Amino acid sequence: MHAIATEACAAAIGETGTVLAALERHATEAERAMIERQLAAAREACAEGNAGFAAAEAARLARLAGRIEARAGEAPPIWPQHSTGVFR
Repeated sequence: MHAIATEACAAAIGETGTVLAALERHATEAERAMIERQLAAAREACAEGNAGFAAAEAARLARLAGRIEARAGEAPPIWPQHSTGVFR
């Protein structure tokens, strides 16, 4: 059971790394360093069976990815209705 949970955890962290790699060109040097540290901590937590900590690190990385994406202008509007005047 532990091996299956560790494998699922590692796969999820791997996907997070893939998404962040696509945004790397828009990240600052400090953000890239933070990404590397947090990915390493999440991978280590997965290997140790601490999926909760790994999930928390993945959430932090997702928030960072959102900020990088928004700053780069590559994210669609969160509420597209607001920009078209359709939302009432």
